[in-house]
Amino acid sequence: MHDVHARLVAFDVDGTLLDSENPVSDVTAESLRKLQKRGLQIVLVSSRPIASLEFLARGLGLDAHLIAYNGALARTASGRQLTAESFGVDRRLIDVLRTFSNMGGAVNLYVSDGLHWMAFGQSTLIEVEERATGLTADSRLPSDALQDTVGISVLKVMCRGNESACRRLLGDMEAFPNLDAVASGLDCCDIQAKGVGKADAMTVLCRHLGIAPGDVVAFGDSDSDARMLQMAGYGVAVGAATARARTAAREHIDGPGSNALAGWLDRIVTSD
Repeated sequence: MHDVHARLVAFDVDGTLLDSENPVSDVTAESLRKLQKRGLQIVLVSSRPIASLEFLARGLGLDAHLIAYNGALARTASGRQLTAESFGVDRRLIDVLRTFSNMGGAVNLYVSDGLHWMAFGQSTLIEVEERATGLTADSRLPSDALQDTVGISVLKVMCRGNESACRRLLGDMEAFPNLDAVASGLDCCDIQAKGVGKADAMTVLCRHLGIAPGDVVAFGDSDSDARMLQMAGYGVAVGAATARARTAAREHIDGPGSNALAGWLDRIVTSD
């Protein structure tokens, strides 16, 4: 296998670096740290809240750039905020979210300050998100309390429920031309401002760092990663990658639970 030259390496988190059964292995963590020692820059690119990415980066011993909420918020390793793409919650959206919650789902609002997480609906589903992110919701409220969030500015709304509720939500969201709603799994949907995405935030970060997209290697597994994999000089689909992610990537490797990623990182050579 040939070497790949890069200056910046981008990693999706869930399904790429780790999953619910496989945390980041010691071998992979050491390979990530070796990348930085060789002079490569690292960015974690995820749908997770910024605080969850900060916690993960610290645990791995990485001085990483962070792109959170599927690209709505981008921050450099030094703490400089580059993007914060938010939208306002209105009564029409509240009606859609309450319908979702009443179908047995949980609704999570991530406020535009990047710090506060408001959770509504099923406690068991809120706890699933808490375990996944390593964070605790700042407030847990019944779905009726959603009506009190009108006018709040948020970076993302994450809805976790069941497959039928998600299908209903995605259909309802077609009436909102200023928002994008995408499935992030059979039981999860993300709502964000129109045009917000991981690839868009990566473009802003690359411009700030003075790094050409051709000098980026990117790893991911989901539809939300596809454009990032395509824009990178070399994109790698990981694990149970979706068809869109595999099509956008140059190759496909095994996912969390294997040492495939760690082995692949040894191929990356610092661009001059």
